[in-house]
Amino acid sequence: MGVVSQILKPFMGSSGQGLVNSIEIFKENSEKRAVRDLELKKSVIDQFSNEFSYGYSSKFNAFIDGVNRLPRPLMAFGAIGIWVSAMIDPIWFATRMQSLALVPEPLWWLVGVVVSFYFGGRFQMKSQEFKQNLAMMPQEIDKMRQVIKRISRHKIDEMPSDKQVFFENSALQRWKEARDE
Repeated sequence: MGVVSQILKPFMGSSGQGLVNSIEIFKENSEKRAVRDLELKKSVIDQFSNEFSYGYSSKFNAFIDGVNRLPRPLMAFGAIGIWVSAMIDPIWFATRMQSLALVPEPLWWLVGVVVSFYFGGRFQMKSQEFKQNLAMMPQEIDKMRQVIKRISRHKIDEMPSDKQVFFENSALQRWKEARDE
């Protein structure tokens, strides 16, 4: 064994890490990379939680949110209603469509821009709220862990001590008595 250790000592180093260090020149250490990735993800989540940390919305904001949810369903039901009205009263429908044909093209562009900005702004607002909720998750998880620790400590305090007997075991009682004598 002494000869083999002397031969391998230049490759292995004195602490046995020489081979590992030599290999890491050519191939990245995946465990260290995983640790670095984890630290990066933690720092990103911490940054997001600091960036998006503000209170919950008020009743007014909830009401406005509800009002903001109306245009899409109204537009969908309106389109279906127009289709149904075309089957029920084709003359009424033709009159309305001829009126729409008289609307100038720039006005159609304006309506398209307004609708696009409305839905685009709503999409951006909702995506930011979603990111905020994701950023708040680590804080909520920490709060949950603290509550669980408090509850588990409370349960441990209420547990009977070692001196209380859980089960009547005559053999165990005789053994304890014999040991005490």
